[in-house]
Amino acid sequence: MLWGIGFTQDWKEWNSFMASKRLKILVLKCCPNLRSTPDLSVFTQLKILSLAGCEELEHLHPSIGKLTSLVSLDLSQCGRLKELPEEVGELKDLEELIFDGSGITEIPTSICSLRKLKKLSFYSLWGSGSLREISSSIGDLQNLQHLDLEGSAIEKLPSEIGDLPSLQTLNIAETPISDLPESIRNLSSLQSLQLYYCDKLCSLPKLPLGLTNLVVRCQSPTLPQLSSLIHLKHLCLDHCHLLEDIPELSSRLLTLTIHECDKLILLKLDRLEYLEHFYMRDCNSIERLDLSCLNHLKKLWVVNCNNLVEIQGPDRAKFLEPLDFMGCKSMETWPDLNGCERLQYVRVTNCKKLTQLRGFEKLDIITLIIDYCDLLERTGLL
Repeated sequence: MLWGIGFTQDWKEWNSFMASKRLKILVLKCCPNLRSTPDLSVFTQLKILSLAGCEELEHLHPSIGKLTSLVSLDLSQCGRLKELPEEVGELKDLEELIFDGSGITEIPTSICSLRKLKKLSFYSLWGSGSLREISSSIGDLQNLQHLDLEGSAIEKLPSEIGDLPSLQTLNIAETPISDLPESIRNLSSLQSLQLYYCDKLCSLPKLPLGLTNLVVRCQSPTLPQLSSLIHLKHLCLDHCHLLEDIPELSSRLLTLTIHECDKLILLKLDRLEYLEHFYMRDCNSIERLDLSCLNHLKKLWVVNCNNLVEIQGPDRAKFLEPLDFMGCKSMETWPDLNGCERLQYVRVTNCKKLTQLRGFEKLDIITLIIDYCDLLERTGLL
Protein backbone atom coordinates (compact mmCIF):
# COMPACT_ATOMS: atom_id res chain seq x y z
CA MET A 1 0.00 0.00 0.00
CA LEU A 2 1.39 3.37 -1.01
CA TRP A 3 -0.45 6.31 0.55
CA GLY A 4 -0.08 10.05 0.07
CA ILE A 5 3.43 9.89 -1.35
CA GLY A 6 4.42 12.40 -4.00
CA PHE A 7 3.82 10.09 -6.94
CA THR A 8 3.54 11.42 -10.46
CA GLN A 9 3.34 9.58 -13.75
CA ASP A 10 7.07 10.39 -14.15
CA TRP A 11 8.12 8.96 -10.78
CA LYS A 12 11.69 7.69 -11.32
CA GLU A 13 11.12 4.53 -9.28
CA TRP A 14 8.25 3.25 -11.42
CA ASN A 15 10.55 0.96 -13.43
CA SER A 16 11.83 -0.90 -10.38
CA PHE A 17 8.34 -0.94 -8.94
CA MET A 18 7.06 -2.62 -12.11
CA ALA A 19 9.18 -5.65 -11.30
CA SER A 20 6.58 -6.69 -8.71
CA LYS A 21 4.63 -8.71 -11.24
CA ARG A 22 2.91 -10.79 -8.56
CA LEU A 23 1.39 -7.70 -6.95
CA LYS A 24 -2.26 -8.27 -6.01
CA ILE A 25 -3.18 -5.09 -4.12
CA LEU A 26 -2.14 -1.59 -5.20
CA VAL A 27 -3.42 1.38 -3.19
CA LEU A 28 -2.23 4.80 -4.34
CA LYS A 29 -4.41 6.97 -2.13
CA CYS A 30 -4.32 10.75 -1.92
CA CYS A 31 -1.44 11.36 -4.33
CA PRO A 32 -1.88 15.08 -5.00
CA ASN A 33 0.53 15.22 -7.95
CA LEU A 34 -0.66 12.18 -9.87
CA ARG A 35 -2.39 13.35 -13.06
CA SER A 36 -2.13 10.16 -15.09
CA THR A 37 -1.51 6.52 -14.29
CA PRO A 38 1.51 4.84 -15.90
CA ASP A 39 1.41 1.67 -17.95
CA LEU A 40 0.13 -0.97 -15.51
CA SER A 41 -0.01 -3.90 -17.93
CA VAL A 42 2.63 -5.92 -16.06
CA PHE A 43 0.34 -6.35 -13.04
CA THR A 44 -1.67 -9.19 -14.54
CA GLN A 45 -2.38 -10.69 -11.09
CA LEU A 46 -3.63 -7.45 -9.55
CA LYS A 47 -6.94 -7.91 -7.71
CA ILE A 48 -7.50 -4.52 -6.07
CA LEU A 49 -6.57 -1.08 -7.42
CA SER A 50 -7.43 2.06 -5.44
CA LEU A 51 -6.69 5.58 -6.60
CA ALA A 52 -9.10 7.14 -4.11
CA GLY A 53 -8.43 10.76 -3.22
CA CYS A 54 -6.12 11.45 -6.17
CA GLU A 55 -7.84 14.76 -6.80
CA GLU A 56 -5.66 15.81 -9.75
CA LEU A 57 -5.99 12.54 -11.64
CA GLU A 58 -7.30 13.27 -15.14
CA HIS A 59 -6.37 10.21 -17.19
CA LEU A 60 -6.24 6.45 -16.84
CA HIS A 61 -3.71 4.74 -19.06
CA PRO A 62 -5.42 2.37 -21.55
CA SER A 63 -3.26 -0.45 -20.20
CA ILE A 64 -5.76 -0.72 -17.35
CA GLY A 65 -7.65 -3.06 -19.66
CA LYS A 66 -4.82 -5.58 -19.29
CA LEU A 67 -5.57 -6.03 -15.57
CA THR A 68 -7.86 -8.94 -16.34
CA SER A 69 -7.71 -10.32 -12.78
CA LEU A 70 -8.91 -7.04 -11.24
CA VAL A 71 -11.89 -7.46 -8.89
CA SER A 72 -12.14 -3.96 -7.34
CA LEU A 73 -11.41 -0.52 -8.83
CA ASP A 74 -11.81 2.52 -6.58
CA LEU A 75 -11.71 5.97 -8.22
CA SER A 76 -13.60 7.84 -5.50
CA GLN A 77 -12.79 11.52 -4.93
CA CYS A 78 -10.98 11.79 -8.25
CA GLY A 79 -12.76 15.03 -9.06
CA ARG A 80 -10.85 15.86 -12.26
CA LEU A 81 -11.44 12.46 -13.82
CA LYS A 82 -14.15 13.13 -16.43
CA GLU A 83 -14.05 9.99 -18.55
CA LEU A 84 -12.75 6.45 -18.68
CA PRO A 85 -10.85 4.66 -21.41
CA GLU A 86 -12.96 2.14 -23.31
CA GLU A 87 -10.49 -0.52 -22.16
CA VAL A 88 -12.18 -0.57 -18.75
CA GLY A 89 -14.79 -2.75 -20.43
CA GLU A 90 -12.16 -5.49 -20.74
CA LEU A 91 -12.00 -6.07 -16.97
CA LYS A 92 -14.10 -9.21 -17.18
CA ASP A 93 -13.58 -10.24 -13.53
CA LEU A 94 -14.41 -6.82 -12.05
CA GLU A 95 -17.01 -6.99 -9.27
CA GLU A 96 -16.77 -3.54 -7.68
CA LEU A 97 -16.46 -0.15 -9.38
CA ILE A 98 -16.52 2.97 -7.21
CA PHE A 99 -16.75 6.52 -8.57
CA ASP A 100 -17.92 8.30 -5.38
CA GLY A 101 -17.18 12.03 -5.69
CA SER A 102 -15.52 11.66 -9.08
CA GLY A 103 -15.97 13.93 -12.11
CA ILE A 104 -17.54 11.22 -14.33
CA THR A 105 -20.60 12.66 -16.10
CA GLU A 106 -21.98 9.52 -17.74
CA ILE A 107 -21.60 5.78 -17.42
CA PRO A 108 -19.55 4.59 -20.39
CA THR A 109 -21.23 1.91 -22.48
CA SER A 110 -18.08 -0.19 -22.12
CA ILE A 111 -18.84 -0.69 -18.41
CA CYS A 112 -21.98 -2.55 -19.34
CA SER A 113 -19.90 -5.45 -20.68
CA LEU A 114 -18.66 -6.14 -17.14
CA ARG A 115 -20.90 -9.14 -16.61
CA LYS A 116 -19.49 -9.98 -13.15
CA LEU A 117 -19.99 -6.47 -11.76
CA LYS A 118 -21.88 -6.55 -8.45
CA LYS A 119 -21.43 -3.01 -7.11
CA LEU A 120 -21.51 0.28 -9.01
CA SER A 121 -21.36 3.46 -6.93
CA PHE A 122 -21.50 7.16 -7.83
CA TYR A 123 -22.29 8.48 -4.35
CA SER A 124 -21.67 12.22 -3.88
CA LEU A 125 -22.24 14.33 -0.80
CA TRP A 126 -25.02 16.96 -0.77
CA GLY A 127 -26.03 16.56 -4.40
CA SER A 128 -22.62 17.57 -5.72
CA GLY A 129 -22.21 14.65 -8.15
CA SER A 130 -21.34 15.08 -11.81
CA LEU A 131 -23.09 12.01 -13.20
CA ARG A 132 -25.94 13.11 -15.48
CA GLU A 133 -26.78 10.15 -17.63
CA ILE A 134 -27.06 6.38 -17.47
CA SER A 135 -26.87 4.39 -20.68
CA SER A 136 -29.73 2.06 -21.54
CA SER A 137 -27.16 -0.71 -21.79
CA ILE A 138 -27.01 -0.81 -17.99
CA GLY A 139 -29.62 -3.55 -18.33
CA ASP A 140 -26.79 -5.84 -19.46
CA LEU A 141 -25.30 -5.94 -15.95
CA GLN A 142 -27.13 -9.11 -15.02
CA ASN A 143 -25.13 -9.68 -11.81
CA LEU A 144 -25.32 -6.11 -10.47
CA GLN A 145 -26.53 -6.17 -6.86
CA HIS A 146 -25.90 -2.63 -5.60
CA LEU A 147 -26.38 0.63 -7.54
CA ASP A 148 -25.73 3.88 -5.67
CA LEU A 149 -26.55 7.15 -7.45
CA GLU A 150 -27.05 9.30 -4.35
CA GLY A 151 -26.18 12.96 -4.85
CA SER A 152 -25.73 12.63 -8.59
CA ALA A 153 -27.29 14.92 -11.22
CA ILE A 154 -29.42 12.11 -12.71
CA GLU A 155 -32.83 13.38 -13.85
CA LYS A 156 -34.13 10.20 -15.46
CA LEU A 157 -33.52 6.47 -15.27
CA PRO A 158 -33.71 4.37 -18.44
CA SER A 159 -36.49 1.79 -18.57
CA GLU A 160 -33.77 -0.86 -18.88
CA ILE A 161 -33.11 -0.40 -15.16
CA GLY A 162 -35.88 -2.97 -14.77
CA ASP A 163 -33.76 -5.58 -16.55
CA LEU A 164 -31.44 -6.09 -13.57
CA PRO A 165 -32.56 -9.40 -12.02
CA SER A 166 -29.89 -9.44 -9.29
CA LEU A 167 -30.25 -5.84 -8.07
CA GLN A 168 -30.80 -5.74 -4.30
CA THR A 169 -30.23 -2.09 -3.37
CA LEU A 170 -31.01 1.03 -5.40
CA ASN A 171 -30.11 4.40 -3.94
CA ILE A 172 -31.36 7.44 -5.89
CA ALA A 173 -31.47 9.78 -2.90
CA GLU A 174 -30.74 13.50 -3.27
CA THR A 175 -31.10 13.55 -7.05
CA PRO A 176 -33.27 15.83 -9.27
CA ILE A 177 -35.18 12.83 -10.61
CA SER A 178 -38.87 13.57 -11.25
CA ASP A 179 -40.29 10.10 -11.83
CA LEU A 180 -39.34 6.43 -11.95
CA PRO A 181 -39.83 4.12 -14.92
CA GLU A 182 -42.71 1.67 -14.69
CA SER A 183 -40.21 -1.14 -15.28
CA ILE A 184 -38.88 -0.71 -11.75
CA ARG A 185 -41.57 -3.11 -10.60
CA ASN A 186 -39.69 -5.88 -12.45
CA LEU A 187 -36.72 -5.75 -10.06
CA SER A 188 -37.53 -9.08 -8.47
CA SER A 189 -34.49 -9.11 -6.12
CA LEU A 190 -34.74 -5.48 -4.96
CA GLN A 191 -34.85 -5.19 -1.17
CA SER A 192 -33.92 -1.56 -0.49
CA LEU A 193 -35.07 1.56 -2.38
CA GLN A 194 -33.77 4.93 -1.15
CA LEU A 195 -35.59 8.04 -2.40
CA TYR A 196 -35.00 10.58 0.37
CA TYR A 197 -34.23 14.21 -0.55
CA CYS A 198 -35.75 13.67 -4.00
CA ASP A 199 -37.53 17.04 -3.92
CA LYS A 200 -38.64 16.91 -7.56
CA LEU A 201 -40.09 13.40 -7.46
CA CYS A 202 -43.77 13.82 -8.34
CA SER A 203 -45.09 10.27 -8.48
CA LEU A 204 -44.30 6.65 -7.78
CA PRO A 205 -45.12 3.66 -9.98
CA LYS A 206 -45.96 0.20 -8.65
CA LEU A 207 -43.02 -1.04 -6.63
CA PRO A 208 -41.19 -4.39 -6.53
CA LEU A 209 -42.90 -6.92 -4.28
CA GLY A 210 -39.67 -8.02 -2.56
CA LEU A 211 -38.90 -4.66 -0.93
CA THR A 212 -37.97 -4.79 2.75
CA ASN A 213 -36.77 -1.18 3.15
CA LEU A 214 -38.37 1.88 1.51
CA VAL A 215 -37.49 5.54 2.08
CA VAL A 216 -39.55 8.05 0.10
CA ARG A 217 -39.73 11.78 -0.47
CA CYS A 218 -42.42 12.37 -3.07
CA GLN A 219 -44.63 15.39 -3.83
CA SER A 220 -47.83 13.54 -4.63
CA PRO A 221 -51.14 13.43 -2.73
CA THR A 222 -51.19 9.64 -3.06
CA LEU A 223 -48.88 6.66 -2.97
CA PRO A 224 -49.13 3.38 -4.87
CA GLN A 225 -50.66 0.34 -3.20
CA LEU A 226 -48.28 -0.81 -0.47
CA SER A 227 -50.19 -3.67 1.18
CA SER A 228 -48.89 -6.04 -1.50
CA LEU A 229 -45.33 -5.40 -0.25
CA ILE A 230 -45.64 -8.24 2.22
CA HIS A 231 -41.89 -8.32 2.94
CA LEU A 232 -41.67 -4.61 3.80
CA LYS A 233 -40.11 -4.15 7.25
CA HIS A 234 -39.07 -0.48 7.30
CA LEU A 235 -40.96 2.45 5.77
CA CYS A 236 -39.96 6.12 5.96
CA LEU A 237 -42.11 8.88 4.47
CA ASP A 238 -40.00 12.03 4.53
CA HIS A 239 -41.23 15.53 3.61
CA CYS A 240 -44.13 14.25 1.53
CA HIS A 241 -45.81 17.64 1.80
CA LEU A 242 -48.79 16.88 -0.44
CA LEU A 243 -49.56 13.42 0.94
CA GLU A 244 -53.13 13.28 2.24
CA ASP A 245 -53.51 9.59 2.98
CA ILE A 246 -51.28 6.57 3.51
CA PRO A 247 -52.59 3.47 1.79
CA GLU A 248 -53.02 0.22 3.66
CA LEU A 249 -49.68 -1.15 4.82
CA SER A 250 -48.35 -4.66 5.22
CA SER A 251 -49.02 -6.13 8.66
CA ARG A 252 -45.37 -7.27 8.81
CA LEU A 253 -44.03 -3.71 9.04
CA LEU A 254 -41.58 -3.27 11.94
CA THR A 255 -40.58 0.41 11.66
CA LEU A 256 -42.71 3.34 10.51
CA THR A 257 -41.20 6.83 10.27
CA ILE A 258 -43.22 9.86 9.13
CA HIS A 259 -41.51 13.27 8.84
CA GLU A 260 -43.13 16.55 7.77
CA CYS A 261 -46.17 15.20 5.96
CA ASP A 262 -48.10 18.44 6.43
CA LYS A 263 -51.42 17.45 4.85
CA LEU A 264 -51.68 14.00 6.34
CA ILE A 265 -54.85 14.03 8.43
CA LEU A 266 -55.74 10.42 9.16
CA LEU A 267 -53.26 7.71 10.03
CA LYS A 268 -54.62 4.15 10.13
CA LEU A 269 -52.42 1.84 12.17
CA ASP A 270 -54.93 -0.90 12.97
CA ARG A 271 -53.26 -3.61 10.82
CA LEU A 272 -49.74 -3.02 12.08
CA GLU A 273 -49.80 -5.57 14.88
CA TYR A 274 -46.07 -6.32 14.63
CA LEU A 275 -44.88 -2.70 14.50
CA GLU A 276 -41.99 -2.17 16.92
CA HIS A 277 -40.82 1.40 16.25
CA PHE A 278 -43.04 4.38 15.43
CA TYR A 279 -41.57 7.83 14.79
CA MET A 280 -43.64 10.86 13.81
CA ARG A 281 -42.37 14.43 13.49
CA ASP A 282 -43.84 17.73 12.23
CA CYS A 283 -47.13 16.25 11.03
CA ASN A 284 -49.30 19.22 11.93
CA SER A 285 -52.64 18.09 10.47
CA ILE A 286 -52.99 14.97 12.60
CA GLU A 287 -55.20 15.49 15.67
CA ARG A 288 -55.59 11.95 17.00
CA LEU A 289 -53.54 8.77 17.07
CA ASP A 290 -54.97 5.35 17.85
CA LEU A 291 -52.21 2.96 18.93
CA SER A 292 -54.49 0.35 20.48
CA CYS A 293 -53.52 -2.36 17.96
CA LEU A 294 -49.77 -1.89 18.29
CA ASN A 295 -49.27 -4.68 20.81
CA HIS A 296 -45.59 -5.18 19.93
CA LEU A 297 -44.56 -1.52 20.02
CA LYS A 298 -41.15 -1.02 21.64
CA LYS A 299 -40.37 2.63 20.89
CA LEU A 300 -42.68 5.63 20.43
CA TRP A 301 -41.35 9.04 19.38
CA VAL A 302 -43.76 11.92 18.60
CA VAL A 303 -42.23 15.36 17.99
CA ASN A 304 -43.62 18.78 16.99
CA CYS A 305 -47.08 17.61 15.99
CA ASN A 306 -48.67 20.90 16.95
CA ASN A 307 -52.34 19.94 16.48
CA LEU A 308 -52.18 16.52 18.08
CA VAL A 309 -54.80 16.49 20.84
CA GLU A 310 -55.09 12.87 21.88
CA ILE A 311 -53.24 9.56 21.77
CA GLN A 312 -55.28 6.44 22.43
CA GLY A 313 -54.27 2.91 23.32
CA PRO A 314 -50.55 2.93 24.22
CA ASP A 315 -51.43 1.12 27.48
CA ARG A 316 -51.64 -2.10 25.43
CA ALA A 317 -48.00 -1.81 24.35
CA LYS A 318 -46.54 -3.97 27.10
CA PHE A 319 -43.12 -4.06 25.38
CA LEU A 320 -42.78 -0.25 25.18
CA GLU A 321 -39.51 0.93 26.73
CA PRO A 322 -38.66 4.54 25.69
CA LEU A 323 -41.43 7.09 25.17
CA ASP A 324 -40.81 10.60 23.80
CA PHE A 325 -43.34 13.41 23.41
CA MET A 326 -41.80 16.72 22.40
CA GLY A 327 -43.44 19.90 21.12
CA CYS A 328 -47.01 18.54 21.02
CA LYS A 329 -48.43 21.90 22.05
CA SER A 330 -52.14 21.05 21.73
CA MET A 331 -52.15 17.80 23.70
CA GLU A 332 -54.13 18.27 26.91
CA THR A 333 -54.62 14.70 28.12
CA TRP A 334 -51.89 12.22 28.90
CA PRO A 335 -52.54 8.65 27.69
CA ASP A 336 -52.95 5.85 30.21
CA LEU A 337 -49.70 3.89 30.46
CA ASN A 338 -50.62 1.33 33.11
CA GLY A 339 -50.21 -1.61 30.74
CA CYS A 340 -46.71 -0.58 29.61
CA GLU A 341 -44.96 -3.02 31.90
CA ARG A 342 -41.44 -2.48 30.53
CA LEU A 343 -41.52 1.30 30.26
CA GLN A 344 -38.30 2.71 31.71
CA TYR A 345 -37.74 6.05 29.98
CA VAL A 346 -40.28 8.88 29.55
CA ARG A 347 -39.53 12.33 28.19
CA VAL A 348 -42.21 15.03 27.89
CA THR A 349 -41.01 18.39 26.59
CA ASN A 350 -42.77 21.59 25.47
CA CYS A 351 -46.31 20.19 25.73
CA LYS A 352 -47.80 23.53 26.74
CA LYS A 353 -51.44 22.46 27.32
CA LEU A 354 -50.83 19.20 29.12
CA THR A 355 -52.56 19.36 32.52
CA GLN A 356 -52.20 15.87 33.92
CA LEU A 357 -49.99 12.81 33.99
CA ARG A 358 -51.44 9.38 34.70
CA GLY A 359 -50.65 5.71 34.52
CA PHE A 360 -47.32 5.80 36.33
CA GLU A 361 -48.58 4.09 39.51
CA LYS A 362 -47.62 0.52 38.58
CA LEU A 363 -44.59 1.31 36.47
CA ASP A 364 -40.93 1.04 37.41
CA ILE A 365 -39.68 4.05 35.43
CA ILE A 366 -35.97 4.73 35.70
CA THR A 367 -35.77 8.05 33.82
CA LEU A 368 -38.52 10.71 33.80
CA ILE A 369 -37.81 14.04 32.06
CA ILE A 370 -40.44 16.80 32.00
CA ASP A 371 -39.54 20.24 30.63
CA TYR A 372 -41.44 23.36 29.52
CA CYS A 373 -44.88 21.91 30.31
CA ASP A 374 -46.29 25.16 31.71
CA LEU A 375 -49.70 23.99 32.96
CA LEU A 376 -48.22 21.01 34.75
CA GLU A 377 -45.91 23.34 36.60
CA ARG A 378 -48.74 25.74 37.53
CA THR A 379 -50.98 22.98 38.84
CA GLY A 380 -48.20 21.56 40.96
CA LEU A 381 -48.22 18.15 39.26
CA LEU A 382 -44.45 18.09 38.93
